[in-house]
Amino acid sequence: MRGRKKSRAVARLSVGGGLRKKKLMDMLTTLLLFLLTTYVGGGAESIVPPPGLALPMSTADGSPEATLVLAIDDRAVMLGSEPVASIDEVLGTEGPVIATLDERLKAVLQQRAEIAALKGQEVGAAPAVTIQGDRKIEYRVLEKVMFTLQQNGFGNIALAVLKKA
Repeated sequence: MRGRKKSRAVARLSVGGGLRKKKLMDMLTTLLLFLLTTYVGGGAESIVPPPGLALPMSTADGSPEATLVLAIDDRAVMLGSEPVASIDEVLGTEGPVIATLDERLKAVLQQRAEIAALKGQEVGAAPAVTIQGDRKIEYRVLEKVMFTLQQNGFGNIALAVLKKA
């Protein structure tokens, strides 16, 4: 009796013809992940503000391009995700240049020059910079940040905003 049941089970498994539910679900899941990755990765760079930073609203239609991101919240000025200067430092300096940001920007430009030299290419213009500034930051802070950027050759400066629906 056992031998018959076993042979029938083997015969059922060996007969092709249809897709199993599990294989079909695996295929659909893979297809869905591929489409989501393609859709999300196909557009412009997604700019995600740091937690606690509320960007202003805008009605602009254009998409942002890949840039160097500088974030300003109520506590610090950050280049990428690295804090560069506290807001108290920025407001406490006499001149229009933020010394710690100035040093970091020079390091970024030096790094770009070294990479270009290794590749045997010429160093192009400084990359564009996108400032993600909280709605409530003081204008003096934004002014000093922009002045420091321009002193280091970063003339193409954009302000990140949220698009109104």
